[in-house]
Amino acid sequence: MRYSRKNPKKYLESNINGFFNILELSKKYKIKKFIFASSSSVYCDNTKFPLKENNQINPKYFYGLTKKIMKKWQKYILIYNMNIGGLRIFTVYGEWERPDMFMIKYLNSKKDLI
Repeated sequence: MRYSRKNPKKYLESNINGFFNILELSKKYKIKKFIFASSSSVYCDNTKFPLKENNQINPKYFYGLTKKIMKKWQKYILIYNMNIGGLRIFTVYGEWERPDMFMIKYLNSKKDLI
């Protein structure tokens, strides 16, 4: 089971409350521009490619929902005249990569060749 399904409160604290704290501190210190990390998880099982910014987003899991909510802060951002953008990152590779994603599957498929 995915970590976000077992521990939704962690994602609520990190992605929702944490993002709000960043917005508040940006307002306090007059930071007008920054970019935050979103996720391709907001697209869920969308199979129409290439994906576009205006594609409907309907996350399947709580993690994706928290990333969708982060994007919904547009009114707050406009009220305080901030220029904030989010990058929807696909297939991150590294220590915390999900085992069901491309790179891990690819590397595991090559183990037999070594």
